[in-house]
Amino acid sequence: MTSMYRFLALLLLLGAGLVGGQARVRASGLEMKTAGEIDYVSGGVGASEQEALAQVKHDYNLRLLFAVSGSGSFLASVPVTIADGRGQVLLEAVSAGPYFYARVPAGRYQVTAERRGRVKTQSVRVPATGAVSVDFRWAQE
Repeated sequence: MTSMYRFLALLLLLGAGLVGGQARVRASGLEMKTAGEIDYVSGGVGASEQEALAQVKHDYNLRLLFAVSGSGSFLASVPVTIADGRGQVLLEAVSAGPYFYARVPAGRYQVTAERRGRVKTQSVRVPATGAVSVDFRWAQE
């Protein structure tokens, strides 16, 4: 009976992650998602998630961080939009924590993040090799 409950719980978790794209859960507990051609993961709430993200960081070439300026406080539940150089939206998601990693083709992007109605947009050039890190920081309220 216990294995049946585990199986049902796993199905529920996987099913919940399939809304808006495909989702895969790694042994680390992180939920890897796909929107169109972009694979992404987010999180970083708590030490175990931060460790898990550190293990997969090298798989992603666009790395975003959300925080409050001056306080060092991290932010979660941040809406994120990634658009290509022509303005076509490629991804819309909500970051589950302060870290949001995406795997995108090399090129130029407009990355937008929002906190409490305050929208910030940054132009980003993702290289063919390596990665780019972008911080989004909002003033304390």
